Amino acid sequence: MGARLFARPGHHSAPQATAGPACRISLIGEAKATVQPRGPHDVERLEHIRARLGDLGHHAGDAVLALYSLHGFHPDVQRAAACRTDLLLIDLAALYGDGSAQGLA
Repeated sequence: MGARLFARPGHHSAPQATAGPACRISLIGEAKATVQPRGPHDVERLEHIRARLGDLGHHAGDAVLALYSLHGFHPDVQRAAACRTDLLLIDLAALYGDGSAQGLA
């Protein structure tokens, strides 16, 4: 087994260790159907989760961070994705094959 996220009302999700050996984690993602474009705080949250998984002994340092969005992405996040090799942005068009994902420069 590896790690799972357990969300508690009023608290941030935090990775919790589960039984078994350390896992190699290739992708950490989050999908939300918000009315706001996904912003830098969303990327920071995934970076925190990746670091925490590493702290728990999992091999997550080179995991791709994937954000899925119903209403697009803040321009700062789009600029970051254009420069980073670990950030992938997927909107509805990309999800349904009518466009391309952004990122993984």
